[in-house]
Amino acid sequence: MSRIAGVALFALSAIVLPAEAPAQVAVAPQAEELTIARAPGVLAGTLLVPASSQPRPLVLLVAGSGPTDRDGNSSIGQLRPNSLRQIAESLASFGIASLRFDKRGVGGSRSSAPLAMTTVGD
Repeated sequence: MSRIAGVALFALSAIVLPAEAPAQVAVAPQAEELTIARAPGVLAGTLLVPASSQPRPLVLLVAGSGPTDRDGNSSIGQLRPNSLRQIAESLASFGIASLRFDKRGVGGSRSSAPLAMTTVGD
């Protein structure tokens, strides 16, 4: 198992669902594009919220290593699996909201610092 797949499995296994699995929701979720200005730049992301008047659990989806965008696509190579988008949409179909974001310097996120100098703490 690759390190990225292991991290994804660990992150998904941390989601605590009720003993009785929730039924799938037929109503399309609402997607809201967000930007957050934080030094040294701007983070862009997508909040996907199931249609409901009730409070919902929220999962933060964090992209793996390399120049990966909020949908799980890398700027290296031609592959566009949209893996994080698919996970977010699947979670929404079970009433779970998600927030996913582009890493600094990738997709809609910008950074004034050189990407090679950007750390996890940034």
